[in-house]
Amino acid sequence: MSQISEDILIKKIRERDSSVMEIVYQKYALSLFGVIYNITGSKESSEELLQEVMLTIWQKIGTYDANKSRFYTWIVRIARNKSIDSRKTRAFKNEQKTQTHENIVSIVDNLKDNSFDSEYFDIVSFVEELNTKYLQVVKLLYFEGYSQAETADKLDIPLGTVKSRIRKALEILKKYLS
Repeated sequence: MSQISEDILIKKIRERDSSVMEIVYQKYALSLFGVIYNITGSKESSEELLQEVMLTIWQKIGTYDANKSRFYTWIVRIARNKSIDSRKTRAFKNEQKTQTHENIVSIVDNLKDNSFDSEYFDIVSFVEELNTKYLQVVKLLYFEGYSQAETADKLDIPLGTVKSRIRKALEILKKYLS
């Protein structure tokens, strides 16, 4: 059952077959953890958020629309949004202050040893092919959790430029993935 197609997987979640969530976890957890960790920088927070993401997938599957995005893209968006929201909380900010340098190095080393879902690396490889001006914006917005306004400030460019670059980058990536 672990080689279940994505369509069947989605159907079973919609039918409230809880046994399928183990397959979702096995198939996507490492990729989602990578996205979450890239934004939070905290192993503990990332582990907690991953569980929240899995619960959200279960609870919100009715809102998933295959005509708007692929399932993987939808769950990555959930992970990204939860991660960004967590960065805004006081508890997260306090945790970041107490995390030691050695702990961060250890977490990064552990992540390097794990093999992430190949679909995640395909997306990363496509992103890496983007022109530098698009790559900067995509990395800040989607991999580091910056808002569009924060990205504009960090890159010292107008907000409208950030919006047009991300639009163009997403068009390019959509062509790659089609």
